Amino acid sequence: MEISRLVVVHALVLACAFSCKSNSKGNAENNATSKNIAKAQIGSFGDQGDGTYINPILNADYPDSDIEQVGDTYYMITSKQHMSPGMPILESKDMVNWTNVGHVFESLSWAPEYNWDRMNGYSFGTWAGDLAYHEGTWYCYQIDYQHGLMVATAKDIKGPWSKPIIMLPKAKVLDDPAVFWDTETRKAI
Repeated sequence: MEISRLVVVHALVLACAFSCKSNSKGNAENNATSKNIAKAQIGSFGDQGDGTYINPILNADYPDSDIEQVGDTYYMITSKQHMSPGMPILESKDMVNWTNVGHVFESLSWAPEYNWDRMNGYSFGTWAGDLAYHEGTWYCYQIDYQHGLMVATAKDIKGPWSKPIIMLPKAKVLDDPAVFWDTETRKAI
């Protein structure tokens, strides 16, 4: 059940991404677009101001992103591994123009390897988050491969967010999280 949910979520994210207006309409125009990208100036990316965009939409490192739509607004979280603040939150009305609106974790304080004096957690930290909104509460599930599956919650996407709770130890974590709510039992699965 979880694997099929994950496939559906990834398909929806891809469908949303491809449904945005693009400036490429055919092979001939794709070649022209490639030439335009090659000529782009530094800082020229994303929204082109004419209803089109070019990649990268976000000219930065936003790995393992997950998007949740609430009303007419999209919210995205992204991994930042061992860096604090962790799990940046971005907001957009069109999935092209994004604004940073906060972080889920002000600091990665749940383990000593994230102490900035030591810097022993480089390849660990926040990974593969799943952002969900349910009945007035935001949920951010994420994997820390050294400690397990965690969840933090907030009433407002901009925070404050709760301290993370370890839901599953690392021995029981298999892959990236994805949650949905069973409407009959009203429980997260």
